[in-house]
Amino acid sequence: MNKKKFSAGSAVALVLSLLLTGIVLFWLLAVWGLQSSPLFVPALVFVLLNMAAILFVTTGGTWLCGTIGFGFYTAICIVTILYTLAQFVHLILCADSEMSTAGYVLYHLIVCFVYLLIVLPLGIAGGGKEKIQNK
Repeated sequence: MNKKKFSAGSAVALVLSLLLTGIVLFWLLAVWGLQSSPLFVPALVFVLLNMAAILFVTTGGTWLCGTIGFGFYTAICIVTILYTLAQFVHLILCADSEMSTAGYVLYHLIVCFVYLLIVLPLGIAGGGKEKIQNK
């Protein structure tokens, strides 16, 4: 079994992910002033979920690569980037429009579901590689 400790790369990824989270939250709250919008709470929840996914994928990169393999990890990174783009493009386009809160939440629940529908099987398939190699 491949046990890797928290590496220097993981520490750098943690710092950069936390900095990105701070930048995004500052942009939402101070620059854009989203707190006056009815979409503030749902947008904040989905942004924090997205930032948590980015934090897990980047900080746990060494562990994930060792557990599921580089190919599966790369696919998860690409899907996470696409999920982030889908979320922020929609947020930027719809925050100023008269979109209902229910419509906004429904869109992001569907996008989150599709993200998990892709990422979870990748993780499961990659996690089974050790069992196949040990036979």
